[in-house]
Amino acid sequence: MSDKRMLRRQASKGVSNTNINSKNEDGEINTTLLLHFFGKNGRDTLNFTEFKRFMENFQTELLEIEFTEFSHGFKTISDLDFAEILLRYTDFDHDTKKNILKKVKKTTIQSRGITFEQFKCFFAFLNNLEEFSIAMRFHQLSNKPISQAEFQRALKISTGFELEPNIMGLVFRIFDTDGDQHLSYDEFMAVMKDRLSRGFQASTDNEVSKSSFEQFKHCFRERAKEY
Repeated sequence: MSDKRMLRRQASKGVSNTNINSKNEDGEINTTLLLHFFGKNGRDTLNFTEFKRFMENFQTELLEIEFTEFSHGFKTISDLDFAEILLRYTDFDHDTKKNILKKVKKTTIQSRGITFEQFKCFFAFLNNLEEFSIAMRFHQLSNKPISQAEFQRALKISTGFELEPNIMGLVFRIFDTDGDQHLSYDEFMAVMKDRLSRGFQASTDNEVSKSSFEQFKHCFRERAKEY
């Protein structure tokens, strides 16, 4: 089974609900992921490059599923859809979410929509949230309001890329709490960290160390025995 087929199957059901489909020669039951990583007998090796590629593909699959939920077969999602995705797992109460979405809807004029590549790029930015936070520290200490130009500059310094203007403008509309066209930094960071805590952080060379890879292999083998 290819990575893509297996990942889509696993992501749609949830890793914790992995199908049980074979037993090895020791009688231990294998999951689909165990077979994929370590072979039928659980004795194949998994190198760091393969693991990193799997994690990157897995995040992309999860994002595709989430994007498709809102795109309904089209190539783009609306500004309102994007806002709902950002807010859906936050601790905001119902009225706060409702007011933010109402503001986004009211201020959306002739939006061209958001493609999956733009959607994916934004969440790649979230993988560098700590570096971005460091770049923004000066503004935190000075209590200066954050403009789009300052946000984009900090993003470029910390990640090496920039958000497209329509995404940038939408983020500011969502997190501009007092209507002054500046970002409410604390609120923005709280929501982004909530998002990362759900496990959507991608694997990059800096973020997935060799030691964590070894820990994963050991943990995965031990947990697989429980099945």
